[in-house]
Amino acid sequence: MLFAVLSKDEELVGELTIEFYDSDGNDIENYGPDDEILRDAEMWIGFGLKPELTGHGLGAGFVSACIEFAVKRHDYRGEYVRLGVATSNKRAITVYERVGFEPFDKAVGPIGGEETEVIWMRKRL
Repeated sequence: MLFAVLSKDEELVGELTIEFYDSDGNDIENYGPDDEILRDAEMWIGFGLKPELTGHGLGAGFVSACIEFAVKRHDYRGEYVRLGVATSNKRAITVYERVGFEPFDKAVGPIGGEETEVIWMRKRL
């Protein structure tokens, strides 16, 4: 599920992606915000802040606000929220660690047609 993130002035500042996976790692599709199937699911989240807004100290607040929105919107009661980030994206990793994410695994897979190493991180809620 993809959301546009708007400022108070209703200007686009970024995007938020929310996905859920069952205990077998299968993507859960076609769910509503109050769907019981999400109670035992894992929430994975992705962020994108407009490039011209990066490097100005906005990242931690942006990520925290997105997590709060996602958890409340889906009444998510899981223990963690998770994300994947390319190991080369040091700036994002620093922001994620600042808001409490910790690495828990690594994977290699295609991103933009290239094999990329990704760190999987999670934040305890």
